[in-house]
Amino acid sequence: MCSAAPRCRITRRPFNIKTVAIIFDAKDATAATVGSKIMPGLMKENGIEVLNANGPLSFNTGDLDVSAQVTKIKALNPDGVVVSADYSQAVTVIREMKRQGVIKPVVGSTQLISSAILKAAPEIPIVAPASFYASMQGDKPQAFVKELTPILRKISGLPAEIEPSMYDANIYEIASIYVDAVKKAGVTGKPEDLEADRTKIRDYMTKLSGFAGLGGPISFNADGDAIKAFYIVQGQNGAWQSKVRGCSAPDGKQGC
Repeated sequence: MCSAAPRCRITRRPFNIKTVAIIFDAKDATAATVGSKIMPGLMKENGIEVLNANGPLSFNTGDLDVSAQVTKIKALNPDGVVVSADYSQAVTVIREMKRQGVIKPVVGSTQLISSAILKAAPEIPIVAPASFYASMQGDKPQAFVKELTPILRKISGLPAEIEPSMYDANIYEIASIYVDAVKKAGVTGKPEDLEADRTKIRDYMTKLSGFAGLGGPISFNADGDAIKAFYIVQGQNGAWQSKVRGCSAPDGKQGC
């Protein structure tokens, strides 16, 4: 999810979106915050009217029937639909939209980035931000997907066609940064050097600049926040495609 609205402005040109309806998972704290607070503000900043601003539509994690909510969305006839929910819950809304013939562009947060979303209703375009997605082009992300995919698909309980997610990529990048710190900062790993080793790793992180992540270079600012590239992607017909590239730095450029 992008929290810096000036750098996450939505373009209405591809779909000519002037109005939206918002629906969110009220039981998911992140989804509820995005759906009830962040997205309404973001829409207002971009001159997009929220048709159900006075009548929020929501459901709860695990609900299998959202037909009543989608019927209300259909009656509003918005140009687009904001769905704020984890992908595992959002698929229920998107499938119901397809069933009722509500073929409208869907906008959401990083929670929507999943291959399962692309299969829920391939004809419905999905727009969301991400720092990584499985079909991302480039030697590093493609090698990561090629190596991790067969491992994930052997794990019991996971979907047979699962692909590496943005969160898998985040974990990989975090672990890689720590490994790099251990190698380059002179960490000994000896019990008696524990405090000194922690300081070395902290100092390495503070000065980190241009670390080669899967989606681009990674750095940290003076507040300890990660500076990295993010992408506004559109999913449709089974694949994600990058439409806009941004940077989490305050100036939109530093470190990205």
